Amino acid sequence: MSDNEDMEIEYLDQDMTYQIGEITDYLCFGSVAVACNEELLKKNKITHILNISEDLLNYFPDKFKYKKISIDDSTNINILEHFDTAFNFILEAKNEGGKCFAHCRGGISRSSTIMIGYYMKTYGKSLIDSIKYVKEKRNVTKPNEGFISQLIIYEKILKSQ
Repeated sequence: MSDNEDMEIEYLDQDMTYQIGEITDYLCFGSVAVACNEELLKKNKITHILNISEDLLNYFPDKFKYKKISIDDSTNINILEHFDTAFNFILEAKNEGGKCFAHCRGGISRSSTIMIGYYMKTYGKSLIDSIKYVKEKRNVTKPNEGFISQLIIYEKILKSQ
């Protein structure tokens, strides 16, 4: 077993939540605990999986359509540069009549940042309203400080368009 697989097993052995945050009827997000649970993915009618991590596997590549965005949960990572890729994959799932599940390790920072940005862009909502909405859907939502700073910039970009 590789070190990454050891880390994943250790992480999954911890007290994990299987809470799935339903953003729309075609988009939801959560943790790796959901991403590696085929039964739960199928029960929730997932067809596409957006893996927002450096080290987590695409667990069922023969059963779901995947897009991997390899980034770490670090305050100095430019997550904004990945918004278009993530949003296009989400729209691909929607346009194909599917449902996208976005995840990072804990479903707390990276995937929630993508959800907040997507909600802002798609529904024209403010950053504050988008954070509140996403947090209502998955209460552990907490983008890191660097991602929050980038979401503030993104809100300005959206307002200027």
